[in-house]
Amino acid sequence: MSNKSKRLALIAGEGYDIIMILYKILKRVINRIEKLYLRAVKAQGNLKAIATIHNIFEIDERNWHGLGQIQRSGLKLKKGYGSFATKKELEIKRRHQK
Repeated sequence: MSNKSKRLALIAGEGYDIIMILYKILKRVINRIEKLYLRAVKAQGNLKAIATIHNIFEIDERNWHGLGQIQRSGLKLKKGYGSFATKKELEIKRRHQK
């Protein structure tokens, strides 16, 4: 058996009691997750990923559904990365049916 402690919660009582016990259990679990997350993620973020984004993308305007075009609200690939673009401009010809 490992050195890690095993915890057990017994739930009994009326509805309110059960909800409060579940709340306390979840609160402890969430607090532990938050502590682990704070150790893994630094306040300044992932500096290597941020540098990579700045090297590959540049700020651009974007059209947003319901809002229209907003300056400096999107990213586009820099010129040297055009071969990676999945967005293609296609000319669509309409067929007129008689």
